[in-house]
Amino acid sequence: MDILVEDSRENWLEAMDDEELLLMVNARFYEAFENGDLHSLDEVWSHGETVRCVHPGWGTIVGWRSIRKSWESIIANGQSIRFSLRNVVPRIYNDLGVIVLEEEIVFGGDQVPQIVRAVATNLFERSGSEWKMVHHHASPVMLNAGNELSYRFN
Repeated sequence: MDILVEDSRENWLEAMDDEELLLMVNARFYEAFENGDLHSLDEVWSHGETVRCVHPGWGTIVGWRSIRKSWESIIANGQSIRFSLRNVVPRIYNDLGVIVLEEEIVFGGDQVPQIVRAVATNLFERSGSEWKMVHHHASPVMLNAGNELSYRFN
């Protein structure tokens, strides 16, 4: 018996629910960042003038062109960046997707690694059948004596 399976990207995406799609786009954002992949960051982000980004320790960056320049600057630094994501909480409100999560960011490659913990809020807007990032805000947090975040959310 021959079985023909057509698994086009469109069919696969249609089978996913909105929350799964939102989580997938969020994961693509972090993968693109880790890999220094500006093209993938271009695909994840909305390109409007009202999008916003706050990197840990930075001020608010407004507009896609300025945000892209910030990514270019971070990636040009050449430092290895790896993320561990915890307590990822997605919510959908009509055409607005919200993900709140904890980031553990490990910097360094051949150097002694530096670890930073942050809480991030990522906002996505539905554009047709796709979710596009319209806001990323990551703020560093203090750790308690057990090297854990000193609060919990959900």
